[in-house]
Amino acid sequence: MKFDWTVNFGHLLIMGGLIASGVSIYITIAVKMSNYDLRMTSVEKSMMSNDTQNAQIIQQLSTLQRDVAVVKDRLERPK
Repeated sequence: MKFDWTVNFGHLLIMGGLIASGVSIYITIAVKMSNYDLRMTSVEKSMMSNDTQNAQIIQQLSTLQRDVAVVKDRLERPK
């Protein structure tokens, strides 16, 4: 039995299809990864802005607690 090295149109067609499929898969994955990267960036920005907002809220709450303590002290003082 001898191996025949001839290449015909069917072989070229299959090889072209494999290459085209590989390129198509690579492009699809690259686009999806780019979209996920964009989403992650927007989520990170959102989290950072939430951290800033949370810090402001905590500061306002501590100010309110101090003000309430001052009002309680004034109300509890004997006249």
